[in-house]
Amino acid sequence: EKLTIIDDLIAEHKEIDDEWQEKNIVTELDALDNQYDGTMEEDERRMFNLSVRVTKTKVDRVKNMIKQALMKSDPKYAVSPRPGFEKQGGQEVCDKQSDFLDYKLDNLPFEVPIGQAIHNSVLKRIGIVRWEHVIKREPRKRDEKYKGTPGVGKPLQVGVDPATQQPIIVQNDGLAEFLRNWPDAAKDYPAYVKQLSEGKEINFVATFTETTYDDPMPISIEPKNIRVRLDCDGYEGLKTTKLIVEYESYSYWELKRKEKQGFFFDVDELTYKDKPEAGKKRDRLERFKNETYEIWRCTFYTKLKESDEDDMKCIFWISEDKKKMIGAIRWPHYGIDSEYVPHYISKNKRGFF
Repeated sequence: EKLTIIDDLIAEHKEIDDEWQEKNIVTELDALDNQYDGTMEEDERRMFNLSVRVTKTKVDRVKNMIKQALMKSDPKYAVSPRPGFEKQGGQEVCDKQSDFLDYKLDNLPFEVPIGQAIHNSVLKRIGIVRWEHVIKREPRKRDEKYKGTPGVGKPLQVGVDPATQQPIIVQNDGLAEFLRNWPDAAKDYPAYVKQLSEGKEINFVATFTETTYDDPMPISIEPKNIRVRLDCDGYEGLKTTKLIVEYESYSYWELKRKEKQGFFFDVDELTYKDKPEAGKKRDRLERFKNETYEIWRCTFYTKLKESDEDDMKCIFWISEDKKKMIGAIRWPHYGIDSEYVPHYISKNKRGFF
C-alpha cells in the first residue's frame, strides 16, 4: 500500500510540476526576489550596474503599513455581543474574550512568520502560512526537599501490607506532599518513603519534563516551495484539492529526533545507497549524518485500502528520490479543513496566484 500511495503521489506531483514549469512560475518568483534584492545580470558593455531599489522601497512601505495596522492595533480583536445576549450581561463575557485573544496573540510567535507572508503577498502576489498545533516539552531539573512529620496530618494510605492485604495508613504531611508530587514513589523510591515515614529529611535533584509551548504555530512557506494545481482557488480550493506538496529539508539529527518523538519511522532507510537485498550488505552514504535530506510533506486524498469507497485525507512525508515513506497520519484536525492559508493583497483572477 505504501508503494502504491507513493507512486500515486509522484504521478500527481509530476502533473502539477509540469503546470508550474509551463507557466514559468518558479522563474518568475526568483526574478521577483532578485528585483527586490537589487540583484542584476552582469553586462560587460557597461562600466557599472546600478540598482536604485525602487521595488524594495515600495514593497517595504506597503508591507510595514499592513504590519502596523495588523499588529500594533489595540485591541487586536474586539468582540461584541449580539443584541439579545448584551441584555443578559454579554458585554462582560465579550470583553473577557477580547482580553484572552489579545493575550494569546501577544504571546504567540506570529509576528515574524505573518510578516514574511505579508512580504511575499506584496512582492509575489501570494503569501502562504501553514498553521499547526505544536507541543514542546523540555527536560528540566530542580532541587526538592521534604521533611517527614510522623503523627501529624490527615490519614493517608501509602500502600498495602503484603501479609494481611490491609491498607497501610499513616499520618505524615511531609510524606503526603511527597506522594502528591510523585504518585509512584512507593514503587520507584521506597527508600525515600521509608525515610519520610521515620521523620527524616530528604534532599534530591528531580528531573521532570515541562511543557513550554502548547498552542498553534504559524510557519511561513516560500511560494516556490509548494506545489498545488494552479486552478486551485485560494483557501476554499486548498480545502479540497487532491494534493498539496510542501518541500521540506531536514538534517539527519532532526529526522532522528522526530523519529524518537513518534512522528517519523524508518529514517535510516534514507541513509543507504541501495535497496535491501537478502544476503547483501548495504552501503551507507559516507557522510549520512551530515547530509541534508529533502522531504515532501504531502496533504493527499487517497484510498488507504482498495476496498475503501471514499478517499481519505491524510498527510504523508516521503523521500521522492528514495521512494520511501517516513511518516503518515490521517487528517488530525477537527475544525480546520486546510493547514495552509494563502494571503493576498489583491486577487483579480481565479486560481492559486
